[in-house]
Amino acid sequence: MEYWEIYVKRIKKLCIQRGISINKLSTMSDVKQSTLDNIVRGQTKNPRVKTLHKIAIAFNMTLAEFLDFDELTNTHLTITIRINAVQFNVYRFVVKAISRLNRYEKRAKMFCMNAGLGWVLYEKSI
Repeated sequence: MEYWEIYVKRIKKLCIQRGISINKLSTMSDVKQSTLDNIVRGQTKNPRVKTLHKIAIAFNMTLAEFLDFDELTNTHLTITIRINAVQFNVYRFVVKAISRLNRYEKRAKMFCMNAGLGWVLYEKSI
């Protein structure tokens, strides 16, 4: 679910709970009817904070209260988990790469020693 869908869901839910139409909300919030319609229909995907603040005030809420609901909180949690999973996969990839390099380094060192080249010569050639 996208953020704009979550905002729309929140606005509609609060309107139903309080028995307010979108038109009435527009009047109460001093947000243009067309702007509110665009938000609710999904044509405006990123409403301005000022607009959301006006809507929150119309519901007699602070912006923080307006944005504090399960759908938004869970979405943030999902995004955080995805980021952490990506970071973990990158970390795991780096650890594997270092492990492989260490194995190759040991093999190269043994090859140089067995060939009588010496390990110092190998280090200088890199």
